[in-house]
Amino acid sequence: MSEAPSTAAPGSPPRYRAQAEGAVDLTVLIVNYNSARYTVDCVRDLLDQEIEGQHGGSRQIVVIENSSPNDDLSLLDPLADWGVEIVHNPVNNGYAGGNNLGLQRAHGEYLLILNPDVRVPPGSLERMLAFLRGRDDVAAVSPRTYLDDQREMMLPPNILPTLKSHAREVACHLFESAQRRFSIARTRDSVRYWTALEPLEAEMLTGCCMLMRRDVLESIGGLFDEGFPLYYEDTDFFLRARKADLKLFYLCDVDLIHYFNRSAATVFNDAMGRYYRAQSYYYRKHFGRLGYGVYKALNLTLAFGPKIGLGPPKFRSVIDLGVLRDEVPTFDCGVESDRILYEITTDPFFFLAAAMFGPGPEFTISDSAWSFVTMGEFYVRAIRLEPLEVLRTWKFRRETD
Repeated sequence: MSEAPSTAAPGSPPRYRAQAEGAVDLTVLIVNYNSARYTVDCVRDLLDQEIEGQHGGSRQIVVIENSSPNDDLSLLDPLADWGVEIVHNPVNNGYAGGNNLGLQRAHGEYLLILNPDVRVPPGSLERMLAFLRGRDDVAAVSPRTYLDDQREMMLPPNILPTLKSHAREVACHLFESAQRRFSIARTRDSVRYWTALEPLEAEMLTGCCMLMRRDVLESIGGLFDEGFPLYYEDTDFFLRARKADLKLFYLCDVDLIHYFNRSAATVFNDAMGRYYRAQSYYYRKHFGRLGYGVYKALNLTLAFGPKIGLGPPKFRSVIDLGVLRDEVPTFDCGVESDRILYEITTDPFFFLAAAMFGPGPEFTISDSAWSFVTMGEFYVRAIRLEPLEVLRTWKFRRETD
C-alpha cells in the first residue's frame, strides 16, 4: 500500500508565513479535491523554503477547495493561521476552473501551479525561480519528478500529443511490431530526461508543477481553458505557449515527489470519462475539422480492428510472478551490469512507465519504492542502456491479505 502524509496537523508553524495582500514575488495555486491530507504537507513545504525576489521573497498561497465530496476539510484548518487563502468553490468545474478561480486572487510576479499530492524538497522553489529570472523567452519550467520519498522511482516525461503520436498508439494496440518499436522509442526519450544533468528543453512539461511568469498569460490567451473537464488543460497550455514561440524547460537539478493521481484515484471511473472527453476536445480545438476527423477515424480503427483480426499484441515473453503481497520481488535480467534500467507500469504497452536504475543480473526494489506500488496488476522490464535493448519482462499482481 502506498504511503501517505500524516493526517495530523503539524504541531509547529512553518518557517515563513504566506502574504494575502499587496505585491508578492510568488503566487502558488493548489486545487484541493479529496486531497486535504496531502495539501497541508505540500503547503508546509512551500512555507519552509526561502526564496529571493524584489518583494523580499514574499509568497501568496491560494488553496481552492473544489467541492470535495469525500474529504475531511477540517484538516485544512491550520492553513488559515499560516496566512494561506482558502477559496471554497461552490461548484466543481474541473481542475481548469478551480485554478482560474484562484488566479483571480493572484498578485505575484511569478505563478506556480501545483498539485496537492506533491512534496517540494528544500531549495526547489528558489532554483526554479532563479532559472526563470531574466528569461523572457521561456514560458514555464517543471522539475524532475519522482514517485517515492527516497527519490528512487523516476516518473517519465510527458510527450505532446499530436495526430502522429495518436496514430502510433493506435497502431501499437493492433500490431505487435509497432508496439515494440514505439515503446523502445518512448524509453529512449525518457532515458534522455532521466539522465540529463542540465536544463532540458521540451515540447511539454508536467502539469503537476509548472512555474511561469505571470505576464506570460497575456501572450498565450490566459491560464487554462475550462472546456477541458479534467486532463489536457496543461497540454493545451503548453501547446499555446509553443505556438507563441515560447520555450519550455525541465530543470533536471530540481526534484519533486509526486504521489500521482491521488485526487482522480478517488473517483476513477468519472476521471477516465473526463479524460476521453478532454482528449476529444483537444484534437477538435487544435487540429481543425480535418484533423479531428482523422482522430475519430483512428479511434474507430482501434475499436473495430480486433473484429477483423487485428491486435491486440500477445505479449508472449512475459514472466508471470503471480500474486505478491508483502514480499518484495527480485528481478533477474540475466545480464551482469552496474547499471540496468528497470521500468514499472500498469500498462503492458509501456507507453507511460516509471523507472529505476539498478544492477544486473539481480535487482530488488527497495522497501521505500515498493511501498508506493499500489494494488493492481503491474509490468516490469529490464533494459540494457548500451545498446538500448529489452532484456526481460515480468508481470505481477499486488494484493493485500
